[in-house]
Amino acid sequence: MGFALLDAASTWYALEILGFREANPVAEWVITHWGLSLALVGRVVLGAVVLGLLAIGCWVQLPRHRAFANRACRDVLVAALVLWGVVACSNTFQIALIKLR
Repeated sequence: MGFALLDAASTWYALEILGFREANPVAEWVITHWGLSLALVGRVVLGAVVLGLLAIGCWVQLPRHRAFANRACRDVLVAALVLWGVVACSNTFQIALIKLR
């Protein structure tokens, strides 16, 4: 959840304070139609639900293909966390670079 909150905070700061433009067309559409605050809250909540479901999938006891499904959920969970961390750190790094200029 730390990466989700850092991503939301850095996105809010970049769009509201610095006047940047959202580069993701899907996120831009959601922000345009729902507003920035609701879009960011929705992204954090949806991300938390998806990560929670993946975490459950890591340990659920399935009747068939349990090892494969558990391993796949674990791999996707790790990839999602790493990707979200990269995005959050990238946002923060870009803001820092702009502020240093």
